[in-house]
Amino acid sequence: GERALNKAGVANTLIPHGVDTKIFAPGDRDKARAKFKFSDADFTVGMVAANKGVPSRKAFPENLQALAIFKQRHPKVKTKLYLHTTEGTQAAGVDMTALLLDLGFVKEDVTFVHQYQYLLGLDETYMADAYNAMDVLLAASMSEGFGIPLIEAQACGTPVITTNFSAMPELCFAGWLAEPAQRHWTPFNSWMVIPSVESIADCLEQAYQHRSDAGLRAKARE
Repeated sequence: GERALNKAGVANTLIPHGVDTKIFAPGDRDKARAKFKFSDADFTVGMVAANKGVPSRKAFPENLQALAIFKQRHPKVKTKLYLHTTEGTQAAGVDMTALLLDLGFVKEDVTFVHQYQYLLGLDETYMADAYNAMDVLLAASMSEGFGIPLIEAQACGTPVITTNFSAMPELCFAGWLAEPAQRHWTPFNSWMVIPSVESIADCLEQAYQHRSDAGLRAKARE
């Protein structure tokens, strides 16, 4: 964004987002996973994203389609999904219950954040535990101005899957980039992209193969 403004001759000041790396830090993964009732045998995928807008800027349908494909390819893998967002019918977002049902997810394999606590607000310690419980953060959005969950997760040593578009590749230090399938014109007279479902699925394959890679987790923290 700074480079684009400079190129257009627009004076600007860059103030990047940041996170407290004393809180968002690698922790006791076994303890964190137990808190969310995940076992070490589970392949745990998390999404931390606001469920608002149609089409979904966070690309819930595309991300979850890709995870459903991964589950079909690996029926013996205990794949668990953690969703830090609103569930049920949302007038201004995706009906997550209907989407998950259509994609064949069973209730036992999906954990939503506690909805009332989510509305009230959860502290950063809870979020750090959530990231530590994940094998990978799934965040292949249509666009991001920054993408704070990307750096929160990686500060905890958790790799990420995100989209090779807008600010996202600049914040992917340890993880995988899903390629866009096509561009999407917005009411703001600008482009977003629809991430490729197959590309996200391929990234999930890589995340699963590297779920025990201590070097990757250390790189994420760097």
